Amino acid sequence: MRLFSTCIALAAAKKRSFQTQPDELLYSNEASFITGDFMPDRFPITSEANFQEQLDDHIDFARRYFENEYSEHPKKGAQYTKMYNKIANMVEKSVTKCMDWENFVAPEVNGNGVALRRRRSATPPSGIGPLTGTMTNLAHIVQQLVIPDFVDDNDKNSKKCFKNGFKLLKRLDRQRFHTLFNYCKLIDRDATPCWWAYEANNGEPWRNREDEHFNWDIFTSSFVGTSRVDRVCSGDDRKYADNKISCQIGTINVTTAWYGRRAGQFCQGDGSESTAVCTGVGSVKNLRDKVGLECNGRSECSLEASNEYAGGDPCPGSSKYIQVIYECNE
Repeated sequence: MRLFSTCIALAAAKKRSFQTQPDELLYSNEASFITGDFMPDRFPITSEANFQEQLDDHIDFARRYFENEYSEHPKKGAQYTKMYNKIANMVEKSVTKCMDWENFVAPEVNGNGVALRRRRSATPPSGIGPLTGTMTNLAHIVQQLVIPDFVDDNDKNSKKCFKNGFKLLKRLDRQRFHTLFNYCKLIDRDATPCWWAYEANNGEPWRNREDEHFNWDIFTSSFVGTSRVDRVCSGDDRKYADNKISCQIGTINVTTAWYGRRAGQFCQGDGSESTAVCTGVGSVKNLRDKVGLECNGRSECSLEASNEYAGGDPCPGSSKYIQVIYECNE
């Protein structure tokens, strides 16, 4: 009985210790793989054989990357290689269950043969860029082959694949945050995006807390596993082409909504309007109650990103957008 109590106490201590670590709280206030805010796929899968070739390439690439980049920290490199292999195996199993190769329609391949297979250099990769790429490779496979284009209410398999696909993307986002933090901590604090994590806080890593002297919302918050982020632009934007937020399964439950501009890379439109960021008190209009009243309990709703809709202009001179964080509740 005493041994059992000791084990329970150690397990609880380990959990508390894990919760105090900043590894999963850095680098983003959203799950980029889930929202689609990451670099486009230049090498889409073209066949079942091509899928296996690319997956093998990704696994080999990740192994060589972590061995090379963490040569002075071999235990950490081995840990990340093991983590990558595990999530790659999960992706492979999900593709096997969800992909109907007999009815698969391959994307078009350009004249240079792009999409046939990634060619890896014999020289081990280096830098922080390939680190994000290792996760992005698998995220693209999940987006293309696991998550269905539409979910049929009468098809249990499409529902299951949809949910499983987003679970994989959540895991990939979490794993990316973890590896990025340790890259900055162990290898190169001067690499982007490491500068704000340390230099902006006097050499100490940021924690998940509010700070009145720093525009915290741009950079970080805790990873919310079930949340989605969407934006509605005041002007035309190809990436955010419509003014809707929606749930393919379940109904909307808004947790946060605001109008303004806290980042320059979103809703850039045709470039005719300024994308200068506004910070500080009054730089956004809180629309949580307004958007919640219009959208909660619905599978889809339309929003208008305008000063009239928001009841004022929180960022004069800049184009603005509505950012909504919401859950899809069944």
